[in-house]
Amino acid sequence: MGLGAACARLARPFEYRSARNLHVRLHLQWAKKRVTGTSPTHRSPERGANTIHLVVACTERKSMPVAAETRVRTLLGESLVDRVSEWTERLSNTDGQRTSVERLYAGDHWHVAKSALRVAPVGIRVRLWICSAGYGLLSPQSSVRSYGATFAPQHPDSVVPDGSQFRASDWWDALTKWTLTGTDHRSISGLAEEAKLNGDFLLVALSQSYLRAVGDDLSAASHLLGERLGILSAGTKASTSAMGAAGDATVTDRFLPAGARLRTLVGGAMQSLNVRVARQLIESADKWFNEPQQLRNLLSNWIETTPELARYDRDRSSDAAVKDFIRRELSADPRNTHTRLLRALRLSGRACEQSRFRDLFQSVSTAHESESSVREERRLS
Repeated sequence: MGLGAACARLARPFEYRSARNLHVRLHLQWAKKRVTGTSPTHRSPERGANTIHLVVACTERKSMPVAAETRVRTLLGESLVDRVSEWTERLSNTDGQRTSVERLYAGDHWHVAKSALRVAPVGIRVRLWICSAGYGLLSPQSSVRSYGATFAPQHPDSVVPDGSQFRASDWWDALTKWTLTGTDHRSISGLAEEAKLNGDFLLVALSQSYLRAVGDDLSAASHLLGERLGILSAGTKASTSAMGAAGDATVTDRFLPAGARLRTLVGGAMQSLNVRVARQLIESADKWFNEPQQLRNLLSNWIETTPELARYDRDRSSDAAVKDFIRRELSADPRNTHTRLLRALRLSGRACEQSRFRDLFQSVSTAHESESSVREERRLS
């Protein structure tokens, strides 16, 4: 897509005083965006090679501190164009410390994703790709700054704040047009073009909020790959209208059976279930790589033969109740972590999903830190 078409596509949902000014503005903004990176160590697979491209989500946990300027919550603009321009300008700042994606991300989800590179049967190789709410599509070797951005709604660093006139998919579409050196592909559909050329398989393991963001991109990929695309998203309904492009039959047909029961088979927390199931599938790739239709049969067999997940009799807590609990515990001990407090909440007989608790903890802890800073300033004044 040319720059003019890209500008027009971004401009359609919004009102601007001058289309000509918008075109010039976008041209100047995107022309400046360049991020210095290292060349990927993975060579592009040769034609006909047995390669699985695994696409996973970025992680909130980082190995390096996140500066205020590289947190989405500090953006000042309101329109999509203003926010994306300001955001990419900040990330392009050469003064900021950089590292590879492989070294930056941390936590269980990322550990499992990286381990998937080592479990494929002989003759099959895996390439890992990351859907980043801050940078777009990345490889482990991409050079980035530590940042705070997510597609999860109601999060302080959500790329689509409440009341926005644009969607997460608009933000993703804008990032795919941002040139990032050191990364082979900037979109899932671009990756799918390579996969189709080489006879590769594209395995996507994403949560519903990330699928919503990449829906249009994924739709284009599904038209290219057909049955050589598989989507793992436990708990996501393929017909969910909020996913936009998921209403496209070529996408809904690519959803693979997955559910909480598979935790009994692959272990780990619900948050890392998708990537754990993906790793298990990669480990068994010799059973389905040449016959993709067998992939669905394999998963169905796992689900049928795996015992039901143990259920705990806990009372579900509202967001307000969980926030009150977090505030009290942080006031008692500011060193409390979200994992420690979630464990304490569950031991008290109350229930809260891990990802929801983490988001609520982040929201409360940010406000708590701000209040503490204000009190300290008043004390010293």
